[in-house]
Amino acid sequence: MAMNFFEAQQQARSRTRLLVLLFSLAVLLLVALTDFVVLIALAFLQADQVDTNATPQFPWGYLAVSSLAVVSVIGAVVLFRLAQLKKGGKVVAEALGGRRLKSDETDPKVRVLQNVVSEMAIAAGVPAPPLYVLADQSINAFAAGFSPADAVIGVTEGTLNLLSRDELQGVIAHEFSHILNGDMRLNLRLLALLHGILFISEAGQQLLQVRSSGRDRNGGILVVFGVGLSFIIIGYIGVLFGQLIKAAVSRQREFLADASAVQFTRNPAGIGGALKRIAALQQGGRVKHPQASEMSHLFFADALSRWQMGFIGGWFATHPPLTERIKRIEPHWIGGLPDAATAATPAGSVAETPVSKPLEQRMALLQAALLATQAGTPTTDNQIAGATAAVLPGAPDSLLAQDLTVQRRQLQAEFDNLPPAVRHASQHEVPAQALLCCCLMREQDLPRQLKLVQGLGMPCLLSEVDRLFDVVQPLQALTRLTLLQQLVPTLKQLSQSRFTHLQQLCRALIDLDGRCDTFEALVWLWLEHVIAAEFEPAAQTRARHGRLTQVLPTLLPLLHWVSQQAADEAMQQHSWQAGLQALELDPATINQPQSQPLGSLQLLPLINSTPMLKQQIWLALRAAVAADGQLLLDELLVLQGVALLLEIPIDSAPAASGF
Repeated sequence: MAMNFFEAQQQARSRTRLLVLLFSLAVLLLVALTDFVVLIALAFLQADQVDTNATPQFPWGYLAVSSLAVVSVIGAVVLFRLAQLKKGGKVVAEALGGRRLKSDETDPKVRVLQNVVSEMAIAAGVPAPPLYVLADQSINAFAAGFSPADAVIGVTEGTLNLLSRDELQGVIAHEFSHILNGDMRLNLRLLALLHGILFISEAGQQLLQVRSSGRDRNGGILVVFGVGLSFIIIGYIGVLFGQLIKAAVSRQREFLADASAVQFTRNPAGIGGALKRIAALQQGGRVKHPQASEMSHLFFADALSRWQMGFIGGWFATHPPLTERIKRIEPHWIGGLPDAATAATPAGSVAETPVSKPLEQRMALLQAALLATQAGTPTTDNQIAGATAAVLPGAPDSLLAQDLTVQRRQLQAEFDNLPPAVRHASQHEVPAQALLCCCLMREQDLPRQLKLVQGLGMPCLLSEVDRLFDVVQPLQALTRLTLLQQLVPTLKQLSQSRFTHLQQLCRALIDLDGRCDTFEALVWLWLEHVIAAEFEPAAQTRARHGRLTQVLPTLLPLLHWVSQQAADEAMQQHSWQAGLQALELDPATINQPQSQPLGSLQLLPLINSTPMLKQQIWLALRAAVAADGQLLLDELLVLQGVALLLEIPIDSAPAASGF
């Protein structure tokens, strides 16, 4: 059964509420323990000053000050850590010592990693994220970020060296699931909250350093030592509580990500083989970095050593046991693992085999499906689904779901067949910018557009545009949109000033003819939302809209635009009503907005919607498209583009809907 990513993201948001509750309980526990330490310290300091004739006064004032201090300090530390993490997933990768991979890497193993990430990005319908490599020989990986637009994926050197291509693909698919399921945002919030809890232990260590550097003349330093030691003990109680919070929030998400990885790759042996190798290796998935313990919940497998995991215990583990994960993926597995020597031997196929056998088989099936959809019915430039309708009978929306899946796979096939010059250009900064410009250029406006490139671009950009223009022009708009997703890691390597110049050039190319068509509008939104996240990452953490009424002023014009793509006025009205009914709105009470081009619509409120509201938006758009029983090029293009911007797979839908 297909994974419902909307529900998965909503579950992640529900886990956030659980996280806040557990964090609040942890803070209350730490406040109580700190107050207890303060009471003991006061009793020790005032032991020689007690007046036997006076009535003992409970030090409420001191306890109030200490409680307020603990809460304030923890809150300040959490806010400071959140401010750091809002810079995006690259902050986490750099904190773990990761080296950012450039798009033009020559190492064959890195190239295969980049190819696998490109495949999974197309399958998931999200931008290809920047990649980092950790200098560690264990097998592990992580995804970090607040949204797909600012996400990164990191892998250890052991992952590259020891896994086969299929196993690597399974691990990467697992991480893409975390990106789509909303786990990354949850994990970064968890990281910030736990950092606040652990700060008490760090404060205790600082107090011990004061004790070691001072002289104990009047017993004050001894008190400082006692308070510092107490804070360390309290801090480690906080560590234990924090580990319990990690376990409560994280473990079931790993099962979900494993299942999603199998759904993406259609190859259980890939991720299953990777888990078996980790189980057989002596070092397992342990990452030898000081920050690994704090960030252990981000990783594909347990990043802690086995003795640490044994000390913590099963209740506090952030990941389910490897054997249990393998058993869920391969129900008939009876416990066999490769021996340690085999598990530690490089698989070789990562560097040697360009395409895995299961992927070859899937591509062969894809080609057969495409031939079947094209049999007997010609396909025009503006009507994609006519052939599919002839061979895939069913209800309009069920048919649409099959069309979307077939077209996504067709895009994968077309992208795999892109000329080598295009693939090579996407991996270098200046040629990648040229590809973006070529996607926005037209043959009839070429002289004026080349003059703009010459005036607004860097000197070497014009020659690259001239070289690539004839290669890019034959590509249909959907293939160009897919190509743009693969440019993301390269364009995110630009400096702030170069990106600003690129924005200005793209805006000028779009405005040259005085209009903004569907593809140009989507490219501009993609540039502003996805690439700009590298330079304005805080935009990814803005407050989300949770009610339909908050986004209706934006959604209704978009829905109306989609309905206007139907063949005649009657079908346009039918399409409009179908979209409103999917939103559970009465068409009689909603006035149709005035027609306006897609380029003039503001989609940001839709992008910043909660998962379940995105589901409503997505189902309404799909209902409007499916109403006339046809899938036109502009309709498919806007569905593909909106899905990319909303950060959801284009063929995602609730499991109960029958799509």
